[in-house]
Amino acid sequence: MFEQLNFRVNYNNADYSDLYFPSGDRAILRTLSEQMAEIAARSIIDARRRLWVEHNSLRRTRPVLLCDPENG
Repeated sequence: MFEQLNFRVNYNNADYSDLYFPSGDRAILRTLSEQMAEIAARSIIDARRRLWVEHNSLRRTRPVLLCDPENG
């Protein structure tokens, strides 16, 4: 139906061809990503995901609550 396009929108014409991350920053990002992966693999997260799918399918579920303090 829709063609999948893989491109970045660069509104400010920034040049990202020479991105450099110091090794210390890369180590921090890898540690944080490992923690995120561990949290995402928990069984409680699967249960919450199923609950949201049920809720979004308009089936009766217990009330669900989304807290998003960054965009509040």
